[in-house]
Amino acid sequence: MTLACSGHTASRCSRRSERGFSLLEVMTATALMAAGLVVIAQLFIIAIDAARWSGGITMVATLAAQRLEQLRGLAFFVDEAGAAVTDSTTDLSVTPPAAAGGRGLLASPASALTVDTAGYVDYLDAAGQWVGTGTTAPSGAVYTRRWSVTPIAAHPNRALVLRVVVLRSSATSQAASLRAGDAPLACLKARKAR
Repeated sequence: MTLACSGHTASRCSRRSERGFSLLEVMTATALMAAGLVVIAQLFIIAIDAARWSGGITMVATLAAQRLEQLRGLAFFVDEAGAAVTDSTTDLSVTPPAAAGGRGLLASPASALTVDTAGYVDYLDAAGQWVGTGTTAPSGAVYTRRWSVTPIAAHPNRALVLRVVVLRSSATSQAASLRAGDAPLACLKARKAR
């Protein structure tokens, strides 16, 4: 013990080690630990928000890709006799899609991506399940999915531009508008011989 106390007598060294921590040292350590816990809690909240935002982005991208694939799957070809075939009746605004009563690949109004347009919009809940169609979002709608079909000006009978946007409806306005984090997708569909 004499070696550990650097030359002090054993009784003097023993008294010094029995004193323990001062109140100031305990309060300082407690304050540092509390500050560290606050920072960790804030980081935890940020991580939860980022995960929620990422999940929302994934959902809107998936819903947009789903509609784009349905549009790409509609008939748009030249048959064996050389006649142009275009699906103009499939209704994608209902689930399951109906073979009649819809617009298919008919050209949409220019405002179809910015305004809820009958035949070019549907509404989905938080899980991505269809809840309705029309120009007014039904209760339970969390996502508004709009699409447009635009013939290419130079070759209107040979190619179409298909666009889909999925918007997260705000709690204050069912007339959702495009904002950061929404998923616009587009593709070109060319008429091919079968």
